Amino acid sequence: MDTNTKAFIGESATTFATEIGIVIRNDCPMNFHKWDLIPEAMKTILYEKLEGKFQLLRTNKAFMKYVDGRLHAQWVRTRGALSRHWKENGGKTYPQRARLQVHSNCWSQDDWDHVCDYWELEKPRVSMLIIFYK
Repeated sequence: MDTNTKAFIGESATTFATEIGIVIRNDCPMNFHKWDLIPEAMKTILYEKLEGKFQLLRTNKAFMKYVDGRLHAQWVRTRGALSRHWKENGGKTYPQRARLQVHSNCWSQDDWDHVCDYWELEKPRVSMLIIFYK
């Protein structure tokens, strides 16, 4: 760990990133649709899982912000992979088919059904193009 930045560096950074991926896939349910909605108790469980292999400076706010940021980034990647899988296997066009294709990174059928429900009901995101005229 770099003592100045309080971040993992070198080979330990790679090991830490790998472990974060494992912890998010195995221990974080995907039924929260925003990282900020994940209860602190759940995040504490994630931290405890990481503490099994790494020394986390839980009293250091800057370091824990780093850890939380890394967990958040992995959570976003995992949700993105699930969303792509859902779309590639039917998505809104064939939702029943998509539901049958549970992604391997999902905890359970209930967890998968929950995210499928969310994506099926989600309104399309509309990007607005604003053109200014003189």
